[in-house]
Amino acid sequence: MIHKPTGLKFKTKPWQHQLKALQYLMGRDFSALYTDPGTGKTKVMIDLINNKDFNTTLIVCPKKAMDVWEQEFSKHSLNQNIQVLNTKDMTVERKSSEVKKINSLQLKIGQPMVIIINYDSIWRQPLKQVLLKMKFDAIICDESHRIKSPSSKVSKFLTALGRRSSHRYLVTGTPLSQSPLDIYAQYRFLNPEIFGTRFDDFKYQYANFVKANGYEFIDKKKPYKNLDELHEKMFSCAFHDKSSVVLPPTQDIIVDFQLPPKIQKYYSDFKKESCLEFEDGDIIAENVLSSILRLQQLCSGYLPIIDENNKKITKEIDNTRINVLKDLVEDFEADEPLVIFCKYRKDINDVLQLCKDMKISVSEVSGKKDELKAWKDGWTRVIVVQIKAGAESIDLTRARYCIYYNLDYSLINWTQSRKRVHRPNQKHSVVYYILVAKHKKCKTIDEKILESLENNLNVVQSIMEDREI
Repeated sequence: MIHKPTGLKFKTKPWQHQLKALQYLMGRDFSALYTDPGTGKTKVMIDLINNKDFNTTLIVCPKKAMDVWEQEFSKHSLNQNIQVLNTKDMTVERKSSEVKKINSLQLKIGQPMVIIINYDSIWRQPLKQVLLKMKFDAIICDESHRIKSPSSKVSKFLTALGRRSSHRYLVTGTPLSQSPLDIYAQYRFLNPEIFGTRFDDFKYQYANFVKANGYEFIDKKKPYKNLDELHEKMFSCAFHDKSSVVLPPTQDIIVDFQLPPKIQKYYSDFKKESCLEFEDGDIIAENVLSSILRLQQLCSGYLPIIDENNKKITKEIDNTRINVLKDLVEDFEADEPLVIFCKYRKDINDVLQLCKDMKISVSEVSGKKDELKAWKDGWTRVIVVQIKAGAESIDLTRARYCIYYNLDYSLINWTQSRKRVHRPNQKHSVVYYILVAKHKKCKTIDEKILESLENNLNVVQSIMEDREI
């Protein structure tokens, strides 16, 4: 049902693109908001909650974003009587108990409430059962690409929970985090009438498949089809404004380096045999994913091997990559802030040690540490960020130079991590340095990953911008 919005009210003045987005969302019971990180999506949704007079709202988001939502309500909410329950750092049992309490209070006195729960816990018992007994005026999935997997427990649960709400919203800057097929599960929650409730029907409609050795794969030569139709359906209920905020330009610089002859031989042998033997231990790749991982680690100059006592140890075999980084860092002014993205724990440790050896102050953001504030406040010069842990809900605009020590195949981690630096509040042009190992006789895993990211990004952008590939 579509209504023309009138008489909108605000606590804080919206930007023009925020006003346009709110007007679009106000007229729809289910809709998606696709604007870039840092463009104020959270404020738009808070203004929507206030102007729609929702009494019970559930916000599902990554753990890192939970405090942001709570803080933004105190800043932007016109209705200061809204009770906001941030369940961060609670056990699932306590979350269940607190949700029951706030729901009982709302039913008694009619006070508007907002419940903030992270994706990792929302589907777990006993919280799951408590939520399924409630009715919500609105459910908002922030960073909704988190539910892109149709078979995941969180995606299935939110599809079921969505039936308990008359208004449902997706909020993300990257709805197609890896491929066009990512949109299915998100819209299954949003409105199953758009793409249906059978993933098999959906995937055969929009992708081409080939069979080999009893398995089915997406055709590499022509992977997708009917993308114009997919775009039309996808944007039948989505707001997307690419002109919302003008940002400084960006530049990618590939910093390639030749692997030493010894490492090239190890690389070729491992690629062929999926195993290597050393005097102090061996390494065997049991599957394709393991092989990719080991080849990446080899390009970084180390391998986890199993010694004669069946103990896993890290074998250091080369320091070329870390020396390339050292040379690169030395080229910057002594007070220039830097962001360095890494994939593996060993790489993070190596970069941290390099900074200490160079007497450079350094902070870390990873699954183990969150020292972002020290870096943002200027207490440290370099911040080393684990790609997966730092791809969402953080602001790295203090730096204009960003170094990718290594990459992974995740397009969402690639696009989101880049937007940590290139977003509103960034006053300078942004330069991304990408370290890429080279081999004289074949493409390295570094080259293949970068090529894959660029190809997938081209497909995604063609859908988002409604253009031919």
